[in-house]
Amino acid sequence: MARVLPLLLLAGLLVLVCVGAAGAQTYAEKLGYKPGDRVLIVHADDAGMCLSSTLGAIGGLERGIVTSTSIMMPCPWVGKMAQYVREHPQVDAGLHLALTAEHDFLRWPPVAGKSAVPGLADQWGCLWDNVDQVCQHATPDEIETEIRAQIDRALAFGIHPTHIDTHMGTLVARQDYLERYVKVGIEKGLPIMAFGSLPGEDFGPEITARYRQLLRQVWNAGLPVLDTMVNNDYGWKADEKKARYLELLRNLKPGVHLMIVHCAVPGEEIFSVNGLSAASRWIGDYEAMTDPEIIQLIKDQGIILSTWRECKERRLKYGKPE
Repeated sequence: MARVLPLLLLAGLLVLVCVGAAGAQTYAEKLGYKPGDRVLIVHADDAGMCLSSTLGAIGGLERGIVTSTSIMMPCPWVGKMAQYVREHPQVDAGLHLALTAEHDFLRWPPVAGKSAVPGLADQWGCLWDNVDQVCQHATPDEIETEIRAQIDRALAFGIHPTHIDTHMGTLVARQDYLERYVKVGIEKGLPIMAFGSLPGEDFGPEITARYRQLLRQVWNAGLPVLDTMVNNDYGWKADEKKARYLELLRNLKPGVHLMIVHCAVPGEEIFSVNGLSAASRWIGDYEAMTDPEIIQLIKDQGIILSTWRECKERRLKYGKPE
């Protein structure tokens, strides 16, 4: 059982990393943007998990700078999010493929059912509450079965996902899981979270070469690759969120980037689910993403807001095989 990227935990997501050569053409340019363009997907995770996170994602899309969201198909408020997506088909909505259920009291089972994926279920029939337990118990076949079941459930709800990503990074925690994630993404024509570089990380020549090969595979399948994921905000306190995001946006470099946020509207539910500290951070994200000063800064800085759907369209229109 080979772990892929040991201890690389960024914004709750283990990401695919390949450090590009200095001065190389950005993926934004490869997607048809001009040199120097700063392109940003603002991505709200965990829609459908609970009502607070669902309304937070919707609020960020309607009243803020959020451009994309991803839905957790095993979770209890999927119906509400699915209704919104059906009524707003232009919304960039992907799937936050959930192979864990990490909360103490809000738990959910695998969509495929325990009998189909026994290695993904604990003694209560729910998904394991951490990534290590998944890695210890679940086979790659079970991982692929559950990925496909979650995609099928989305389609049954009338959701046509624009991408697939990975809750808590489980799908890139093992090489064989990663291979199934890439396989399904390519087969379904769904972008996965793949990045050209992640500044500050050095995994050595072997891993770097492996991921250069992976990125070529994803890119040559007609799927987009982004330049970076720009935020790691789990250590940010709720009352500093706005200032931190303002700083991040002012210093955004050329390229096409992903910024992951967790938006929740205030209320008793989100505190019950997440506890005081985490719930406050989620509310802080929601308030920052809908803050007039941040919205204005995006305009003043000339930052181009984009989506996974647009990036795929640009990959097919402008991208060339590598």
